[in-house]
Amino acid sequence: MAIDLGQSKLRRAVVRDDLSVEAERTVSSRALSQEDLLALLATEIRDVFTERTVAVAVSCASTIDRDGTLVWTGSLPLGGFELRTHLEETFRVPAVVENDGNAAAVGEHRAGAGVGTSDLVLLTIGTGVGGGVILNDRLHRGANGIAGELGHFSVDPRGPRCIPGCSGLGHLDVIASGTALDAAARAAAARHPESGLGRRAAAGAPVDGPAAVELALAGDLVARVAVLRIGRTLGRAACTLVTILDPELVVLSGGAAAAGELLLEPMRRFVRRHGLAPARDRVRIELGRLGDHAGLVGAGILALEAAS
Repeated sequence: MAIDLGQSKLRRAVVRDDLSVEAERTVSSRALSQEDLLALLATEIRDVFTERTVAVAVSCASTIDRDGTLVWTGSLPLGGFELRTHLEETFRVPAVVENDGNAAAVGEHRAGAGVGTSDLVLLTIGTGVGGGVILNDRLHRGANGIAGELGHFSVDPRGPRCIPGCSGLGHLDVIASGTALDAAARAAAARHPESGLGRRAAAGAPVDGPAAVELALAGDLVARVAVLRIGRTLGRAACTLVTILDPELVVLSGGAAAAGELLLEPMRRFVRRHGLAPARDRVRIELGRLGDHAGLVGAGILALEAAS
């Protein structure tokens, strides 16, 4: 059993030992109390739990310490909750609780873009920025279990304050996320009313990151510049990660990855110009191959390992 528990939705699936995904289902988890969220989680697990279920894993948008306690959980009402212990006592099988970026990194490493590599960094770009680090074929969790929070290091020390719960400035989570691209699209529409984004705003159509990507891919210059700037910021972050960790591969995942080369090329260019040789010349920067299944597949892999 694999669960991907985000800030607003819960996805569940059965992951077979060949890493195929079955019985996938998504339900809203928005604005639930802790009691109701745990009840929803139990219901979704029981719906497909059989005598063949060997373990349960939850990929969660949270910082998680080494004993499976959720630490910082954003809007999820599970801060301080020992979720791993709760799952094991409820279902009587081994349980794993892992950060969603870490789970996605495991998925891409074992079944996606990272197959055949030993060292990779994954950046997942959604509402915020998450990530995961694989070193020497192992997920790197750090001393306290929270390594891989790649949305929370400073890329621009004069940038805006980070999200509530983080006191940093200029973190990727606020300057290179899907939310940041939404804001960049709206600002571009206001500055350039003659552009595709400006015309969308005038017509009352949504002006957000997906709209900017759509227009940029169609050749709209203003939208293209907005997306490329996010790519350059991601490149600045990737340059630091490549210099410090020297991975074989940097994987870009999450919803914003739909921009493809519009994000990848400025990332590669920044790393080549400003990185440290020979890492800058040898690292590959590519899109993930599992799409939004990466976290589920990674959670399934961790569950299977816990049961072995």
